Formats: sequence, structure tokens, C-alpha cells
Amino acid sequence: MLYEIWCDRFRTGGKDGQIRPPIRFHAGLNAVLGTQTRSNSIGKSTFLMIIDYVFGGIDYLDSDAHIFVGEHEIYFTFRFGDTMHRFCRKTIEKDVVYLCENCSWAEEEARLERIRLNEENAKDAPALLEHDLNPYVLTDETLKVDEYCKFLFNEYRIESENISFRNIVGRYFRVYGRPNHDEHQPLHNTPREKDSEAITALQRLFGETQQIKDLKANEKEKAEEKKAYKAAQKYHLVRHITTKKALKQATEERDKLQEELNDLIRSKDREVEQADLSRSDEAAAINRKLAALRRNRSRLKSQLEALYINIDGHTAVTRGDIRDLAFFFPDVNIVELQSIEDFHQRLRAVLESEMSEERAQLQSSIDNLDAEIRALEEQYRSLGIPTRLPTPFLQNYSDLTMRINDLNAQIDSFQKNKDVDDAHKAAAAALKAAQEKELPRIAGEINAQMVRISDEILGPEREAPRLDLKDGKSYTFGTSTNRGTGNNYKNLIIYDLSILTKTDLPAFIHDSFLLTDIGDTPTGAIVKQYIKTEPSGKQVFIALDKTKSYGEETDKDLNDHQVLYLSEDGNELFGWSWDHKTGEN
Repeated sequence: MLYEIWCDRFRTGGKDGQIRPPIRFHAGLNAVLGTQTRSNSIGKSTFLMIIDYVFGGIDYLDSDAHIFVGEHEIYFTFRFGDTMHRFCRKTIEKDVVYLCENCSWAEEEARLERIRLNEENAKDAPALLEHDLNPYVLTDETLKVDEYCKFLFNEYRIESENISFRNIVGRYFRVYGRPNHDEHQPLHNTPREKDSEAITALQRLFGETQQIKDLKANEKEKAEEKKAYKAAQKYHLVRHITTKKALKQATEERDKLQEELNDLIRSKDREVEQADLSRSDEAAAINRKLAALRRNRSRLKSQLEALYINIDGHTAVTRGDIRDLAFFFPDVNIVELQSIEDFHQRLRAVLESEMSEERAQLQSSIDNLDAEIRALEEQYRSLGIPTRLPTPFLQNYSDLTMRINDLNAQIDSFQKNKDVDDAHKAAAAALKAAQEKELPRIAGEINAQMVRISDEILGPEREAPRLDLKDGKSYTFGTSTNRGTGNNYKNLIIYDLSILTKTDLPAFIHDSFLLTDIGDTPTGAIVKQYIKTEPSGKQVFIALDKTKSYGEETDKDLNDHQVLYLSEDGNELFGWSWDHKTGEN
């Protein structure tokens, strides 16, 4: 869990005042408290944003603090088991996390004891060691933020699959300035995220079944196949027919041309059979075999050539071509043209890979036919009958064959397009059927937990929020009666508490704006719920202004779990206020 945060720019008594000691945390509720007068611009939200930063976020770099305080370093420690893992993030390097020297929990306790005894001027106080007052000793090692988040994922022993650490915690770190606090869309990480993506993240956090994983992968594969085939048709890499009327016309034309080709072959067969009447029986037998083999070879050869024409017949557009185009048309969008050409090249590569096996099979069949034809031609020559065919016959034969092959390709593409569509529809239907069984189970667990928590906060007579995941493409959340702002935020808080207790989520953050419009009595009950998370070892970070209206018991609960108190006139987080109010701060 997060153990402490320290920064030499955290001050009291002004910008150049005394450096604050490390801010330490514990399991359960960790409260950042403000004043009775609810002062703004003192650093409550900023500090919560820093907590998000040490959990691998980046939104802190867009905050006022980063602008007005300037470059600074945030040092922090996580405790996992018996090891204290120390790190540093510099605001000038958002993608890097610096590793500091680690120590054991026993060593940390001994360090704190030495400091305590020296501060109390105890007679038997041991001498402080070199790094007792500042244990953050940078090493030469660094991690990319993604690698650091993987470290946290593993150390928190999160068992969810196919989801990143930030995709888990980022959704539940609700701080002013971050885009994830829509009380009607608690699953969303950002407002622009699709409902289906938010639902998928929730499924994976709960532990997606292998069946759902396989069905989603299959549906995605079929969707991409459909998209690729449509693109191939769009860019004319595949000849295609789009209507049944055009299919009928193409089929009739193909059949007519095929009959012409058959007549041409039959007429030539008759000419060759009369070449030598004295040996007509033997010549006719060989000729029939040769004619059949040649027809078969021509058909296979045409198919093979069609494959090469579809792929290799395309002339690639070079970057030099595009630069030449830019010379004559300076306003042309070169990046867009290159992007389109790059897509063409990738698509051609995919299609060529799929056709390679078919081309190999065709070539093998043609080679076998060539061997048979050569053997029969040798027998034919021994009879004194010529084996070469006249040029007009060959030209006519080639023209008819290519036209037939082109029509066959169009006819086949119509069926292929139907097959691709049907396969995607079947995959989507299978996924939907499985989702209709899986999603109600997840929603049922969450809803049951929200009822329990709501009953403890408001009593069983009040309606608890309800989550409906529908078919996995959209969802609804909230209560059917009270839709006021305070009640909606209360629902959001209950949802987060439910997720914390039912999943591997290690922590969440609730900024003060979530609690401001909730009544005093429910707020006190919510604080109790925060405190109840302590036995789990998980952490809740909140910001809230002190107020006597909450009552003595809630006031005591907040004070007992306070980790930082901020106020005006030098007790702001950084010791001063830049007087640039942005709402909550």
C-alpha cells in the first residue's frame, strides 16, 4: 500500500518556509482536511492529484501547481510485505520513474525510532545515520511509467487479466480536474469512452470468464476480417458485385462465354483428330487426353495469373512520387496520401499472405499437368501429328478464358462477402448470448452489495442505486426516484465502495465536491463506510472541509484519520497560494 509522500516544495509558513515532514498513510481512510470556512486554493485537490501521480497518473502535470510551483520532484514509498519500495517522479520527465534505495520494514521502524529519540533529546538516543532524515537515495535505475504500473499491478497481486493497472485505478481516482466523475456514468474513465469499453473494463476487473474472452476475441477477429474485405472492395483490390441483379447478369454472361469457349475447343479438337486418318484411333485417344489436360491446365493457369494480377499487378506509390506530387500541388495533404498508401501496402501484404498457400497448390498442380502433357506430346509427335496450335486459336482462347475468370472472381466475391457478413453476425450473436448470462451475474453482485451499503448509510427504507449492464453495449445507473445532485453523488460513492469490496481494486480517491451536497448525516455514515475498509488493507483517500454540522462523532472520525490539514495564510500545501482559483483546490 502507499506508505508516504514527501516533497521539498511542500512548505508551511510561506513559499520559503519550513519543509513539511513526510505525509504518511495507512490502510482504510486517509483524510485530507480543510477549514471550517471551506477555503479554496489551499491544496486539497492538488494533493489528491499528487496521489494519483504516484499511482502512475499524469494529470497532475496539467494542474496549476505544476505551472506556478515550477519543476519539482515527488518522492514516495510503497510498502509491500516486508519491503519499503522508494521512488521519485520528476515533473519534467512524465514518462520516467526513478528508483531509490529500498529497505526492510524493520529498518524503517529502526530509522523512525532513532529520529523520535533524537527529537525528544533522550539520554540514550543513538546517533542519526547519514540518510535517516532523508531516506530517498536515488539509484542509477529507472522505469518507464508503464513498467512501474506493471510493478504495482504485480505487487498488489491483482488477478484480473487483459487490463492495465491504470485502467483499473484511474477509473476510481475521482479528483477535481480529472474527467471521470460523471455521477450518471460511474464506469467511465473519460466521457468519450464507449459504454462497451467501460463495461469490458468492469468485466475484466471482476474476472472475465474464458468463454467470454474467447467469444470477444472471435467477434473482434470476424469484425476485422469484415472490415478488411470491405476495404479491399473499396480500393478495388478485389473485384466485387454488390446486388443480386448484378450477380444474375454476371452469371448469365459467364455461362454464355463458357459455351463459346467449349465450342472453340471442340472445333479445334475435330481439326486435330483429322490430321492422320491412318492412325486416327490412337491419335484421337491421345488428343482427347491432351485436350482435357490443356483445358485443365489453362483453367489452373488463369486462376494463378488472376491471383498475381490482384496482388502483384498493383504498382506501389513511392515517397518520391508523393514528393513530386507535392511539387506541383503544394496544398495537397502529403501525410494523408502517405497514410492511405501505407494502408494499401499493409492490406496487400495480408491478402498476399492468405493467397500464398493457394498459389503454391495451383503451381504444383500445373507442374504435374505439364509433365503429363509433355509425355503425351512426345507420343503425339511420334505419330507425325503437329502439337502446336495456331495463334488465332490461342488468342481467342486466352481472351475468353480471362473474361470468364474475371466474371468468376466477381461472382465468388459476392458469396465471400456474404460469408464474411454471416460469420461476423454469428460471432456477435454468440457473444451477445453469453453476455446476457454473464453480465447479469456481475451486475447482481454489485447491486446486492450496493443495497447492503445503502441500507447502512440511509436505512432500508431508502432506494439503493442500481446498475443495469444490459447487453454489454450500454448501461444505466442510479435510482428511479431521487435524482438530485447530492443523491447522485451519494450513489457514485456507494458504487465505488461496492467495487472496492468486491474486486482487486486497491484504492480509490474521493474529492470534496463529491461529498459537499450530501446531507450531514449521510456524510457521517459514508465516513464510517470508508473506515470499515481498513481490515482489507485497502486505502481510501478523501478531501473534505471540517464542519461542526457533521456532529462530534464524525468530527472525531475525521480527525482520527487525518493525514494532512491545510488552511490559508501559510498552511497551504506549498506554503502559499498563487490566488488562481480553478474551483476545487
